[in-house]
Amino acid sequence: MTLRNLIRLWLIAMLSFVLVACGSDDSSNDDSDTPNIETTEEAVTDTTDTTENVTLAQTISTTDAAGGVLSLNYPDSWFAEQFAGAITLSNSDATATSENLVSGQLIGSLLILPVADIGIEGESSAETVLTTFIEDTVTIAQDAEFVLNDLESFQANGNSAVIQTGTGTDPAGTVDIANIVVDIDGNFVLISFLAPEGEMAQYDATLRALAGAVSYDFPEAEG
Repeated sequence: MTLRNLIRLWLIAMLSFVLVACGSDDSSNDDSDTPNIETTEEAVTDTTDTTENVTLAQTISTTDAAGGVLSLNYPDSWFAEQFAGAITLSNSDATATSENLVSGQLIGSLLILPVADIGIEGESSAETVLTTFIEDTVTIAQDAEFVLNDLESFQANGNSAVIQTGTGTDPAGTVDIANIVVDIDGNFVLISFLAPEGEMAQYDATLRALAGAVSYDFPEAEG
């Protein structure tokens, strides 16, 4: 499984979620069985912020299709790029150019999901957005199986956030997955990371710190 393919798959998944939520009339969202997802109980556990020892020295910003500016502070040794209103991240320049995801490497991406564009009935929250993302986008990877842990809520610099970790397996192998949604004044930032199997836990504090280092300046309505 190449690193570039993993990045492409996860970004396509996130961007496809946005397109579906923005009103695509394609009702091909099959409510039939979803055997490629296995989850533990969908519990949400409140936790404290454990990010005080993580230093985020670099900044990157990107403008989305709505004209909003998504900004992120990230570690000094990491590599970041803009992509179609999203931001891609890796934990080193070498990781960014690597063909394969190997031990010690971490890759991820994030983008904004404005609340008006999310096709969720009733009141939206970080939990409902993350759950909907998982349910609606794993269908892109039809040959993959996912084992996901419980949702866990936490505070990200005063914003409500939720994280879910797990694994994804396809014929090429298994990787660790971490997905985070941060609620910024009713706008939702979706953050996804991939690491070699068994290695995501060591990045937990950094990922939570990143969630607290995201900002979104939504354009003011005209008139």
